[in-house]
Amino acid sequence: MDIRPYTIAIPDADLADLRERLERTRWPAALSDDWARGTPVPYARRLARYWLEAYDWRAQEARLNRLPQFHTEVDGQPIHGLHVRAADDAAVPLLLLHGYPSCFVEFAGIAPMLAERPGPMSGVGPAPSFHVVAPSMPGFGFSTPLTSHGWDIVRTARAFDELMQALGYDRYAVFGEDVGAGVSEQLCLDAGDRVLGSIAATDPGAIATQYTPPTDHLTPEEHERHEQLKDARTEDFGYLALQTTRPLSIAYGLTDSPMAQATWILEKFQEWTDPTPTSRRTPSPSMHSSPW
Repeated sequence: MDIRPYTIAIPDADLADLRERLERTRWPAALSDDWARGTPVPYARRLARYWLEAYDWRAQEARLNRLPQFHTEVDGQPIHGLHVRAADDAAVPLLLLHGYPSCFVEFAGIAPMLAERPGPMSGVGPAPSFHVVAPSMPGFGFSTPLTSHGWDIVRTARAFDELMQALGYDRYAVFGEDVGAGVSEQLCLDAGDRVLGSIAATDPGAIATQYTPPTDHLTPEEHERHEQLKDARTEDFGYLALQTTRPLSIAYGLTDSPMAQATWILEKFQEWTDPTPTSRRTPSPSMHSSPW
């Protein structure tokens, strides 16, 4: 496997084209200012203005390029990601797998922290360090273009196991969330002893649709929250049904319009954010400073 160092360098012409497309956005009618039917138009307009006037892609690009990256091809598919090695050669290799709608950027902040060995943890002893590998799923981030059909969890797990071995890691730990959780579980089945340990995290809405807790163990507030999660998850499946049955139908808009791509993704970040009173308020556009 030919694994090459990678530096993000978006051409100026592409950035100019992005600005022109944002400025030419044709807006739908603004019927409301809430999120019940998706990203509201007033918020989307504020986001577009922030993207045009305040967001600095070159600064973001420079920040990401401070982290070691790789680019390779596995099973005919381009795969890009972070590879941040610890100073200690004996550190544990750790594969970090994102979910939807995300990419390797989700781990850009934590990867250096995991690779550095901090001082002793209170009452526990020295904190471990890790050789961090954080690829984007096929078709996400810079793991594009998608070159073939059939990139299900099994095939993706096989590809990432090959990647870890090609990087020199015969044994490794894995963390996955959302679809990454499914890949991490599959790695436990397929890679066997090569997987030192696995943590699979997912969203509470998905758990709510698959698990019915004994009602006598729940407070009235917890029972109400469980029902809310079930209802919300039922609505959330609309995007999944479309993307898994007619992906090409929506691909034209997502590819051609940056605001279509941004609002399609943004609505999920809003919906799946921790629903506490402080975080459920309407977010500032600067919170979403990295639309992919």
